[in-house]
Amino acid sequence: MKFVMVAVIGEDSDAEEYLYKGLKEFPTNRIILITEEKHLNKTKKIKEKLDKTMNAEIETIPDARLETVFQTIYKLKQNNKQAHLILNIETDYETSCIALSASFVNGVQAIGFSKGEIIAYPIMKFSYYSALSDKKLKLLETIYKNKIESFEQLSKLAGISLPLVTYHVRGSKNASGLEQLGLVETSLEKQKISVSLTSLGKLIIKGYIEVECNDPQCEKKRNATKL
Repeated sequence: MKFVMVAVIGEDSDAEEYLYKGLKEFPTNRIILITEEKHLNKTKKIKEKLDKTMNAEIETIPDARLETVFQTIYKLKQNNKQAHLILNIETDYETSCIALSASFVNGVQAIGFSKGEIIAYPIMKFSYYSALSDKKLKLLETIYKNKIESFEQLSKLAGISLPLVTYHVRGSKNASGLEQLGLVETSLEKQKISVSLTSLGKLIIKGYIEVECNDPQCEKKRNATKL
């Protein structure tokens, strides 16, 4: 089986070494190098060497923030649905944890190295959308569009009763709320509880998380959240 290798190229001096280690383990005919503008010259030199034996491409990103990396991995997965993507997280230490998380939520195979041995991380297939009711999605959308300074304000803007807002944000003994799912965070300010989206919550609402769910409602929910 042929693979498409994906790797982030940053400041690491051993990026090329780990890149070739990954290529040695997986038969690859195409590679996509993700890099910021400031590392473009370095990445182009690596690409020139790779071009001699395979098809190498460069995907330039504006920064290496969580949202940017997640968005890039998601789009690469969508644009290469017929390919088996392999994400080498060892080529850039700064983004390794972000890249690994992005691979988990998008069902992409990630590889790394430990003590000279290759590690093939498990492909995690799950969907946040299957755990989100219509009311939870409505609350996420409302929080995304507004600065929420209290549950009362959120209730009014979303058109959802205050008890239900508390339930869907805080959760209960038997059901996880948006807070437990890691999609929102709350803080006490002036005796009121403000609510804001976490980075993961923003990714969910922007549709940058792959859908892995047999229920067709999952895809509908994901499309409904895209803003």
